[in-house]
Amino acid sequence: MDGFGISEIFGRAGNVRALAAAAQKRTLDLLFDPTVGAGFKILRNGIGAGGSSGYTIEPTSPGSPTTPARYQWDSSDNDQVWMTQQAKARGLMYIYADAWTAPPFMKNTGAEANGGILCGVTGTSCGNWLQPYADYLTQYVKYYKLVGLDITHLGFLNEPDYVATYSSMESTGQQAADFIKVLAPTVKAAGLNLKLTCCDATGADAQKAMLPGLAPVDNLYDVLTTHGYSSDPTSPLITSKKQWMTEVSDLQGAWTASYFTNGGISEGQTWANRIYTALVQANFSAYLYWIGAQDLGDNPNNSALINVHGGVVAVSKRFWVMAQWSRFVKPGAVRISAGGSTTTLKTSAFKNTDGSVAVQVLNNGDSAVAVSITGVSGTASAFITNESHELDAMTGTNVPAHSMVTFLYR
Repeated sequence: MDGFGISEIFGRAGNVRALAAAAQKRTLDLLFDPTVGAGFKILRNGIGAGGSSGYTIEPTSPGSPTTPARYQWDSSDNDQVWMTQQAKARGLMYIYADAWTAPPFMKNTGAEANGGILCGVTGTSCGNWLQPYADYLTQYVKYYKLVGLDITHLGFLNEPDYVATYSSMESTGQQAADFIKVLAPTVKAAGLNLKLTCCDATGADAQKAMLPGLAPVDNLYDVLTTHGYSSDPTSPLITSKKQWMTEVSDLQGAWTASYFTNGGISEGQTWANRIYTALVQANFSAYLYWIGAQDLGDNPNNSALINVHGGVVAVSKRFWVMAQWSRFVKPGAVRISAGGSTTTLKTSAFKNTDGSVAVQVLNNGDSAVAVSITGVSGTASAFITNESHELDAMTGTNVPAHSMVTFLYR
């Protein structure tokens, strides 16, 4: 396992920074503190290209691919620098910087939004901007180093199978491979110690479709990344890479804070099961919800785990479910065999690097279940999240109906 996380891109970091001191601290502690909150270990930042994506380090075209770029750095990056510093102070381990698109002048459309393709990849005839794009991404990483932040993972695509009306860029697997052949040696030559990712497709099936095109560069990137919108992962993708779920949420439904009412898409129990499927059935190593905290306005949806509208910190059960996974299944943990699952009871177990074992039990049924846990040793503690509890300590091994319980052995 590499861990769990969120993003605060497109101005969301600024939402949190603008909160009054007490609300700001509570929000940050909930997201990143491992004692009182989720202790998320991965933060996904967006590399802006201007327009809908906000600040960019290269706002103007140099005129040609061979002309030196004119970079600029404001040391804020849409408040993402501040957010990352706050997260690091609370134990963040991984900074994932991902670009939604190349700068518009590097694309065949000349526009930041509405898709378009990077000039220089297979199928384009608009010059070759592969090296300038690789240099641009590398420079972004260097700017973060200047403020004491080491980006650990770098991506250059976001949902390349979807033409969005906002910041976006299209790519096939082969076209992504064309660019990786340039990006990988550029990063290496710059002496940057980070991992390259690809390709943050809209869903597992879309990412799977890109794999044949990526085959020639299998040795040049490190992590296969996908989102969970068009399809969830239900089995491992055929790859030797670690697999990360880097973005998923409910973007449509009205704000839902409950754990279980009727099995709706935004209820906590639903998300407990989606995470279980990704980790246990699809063998994913990381799981990131789209937004951690955001001012969702007067008609909120479920794009964020925490709504800070009006300065009030409203926490969903989706957050507490994520926290229950994140707090007890730590980076470096290895999933070990766990039996006893039924149609309504799901079990999994993870051994952490400190020797502790977290046994996760999801009871999706209408009746309590008494569980017996064998094969592990140590002193056990139990924690529960359901409609009435939020990561609360509990005694015994009785798992109430519609509940998530963690048994932690130390």
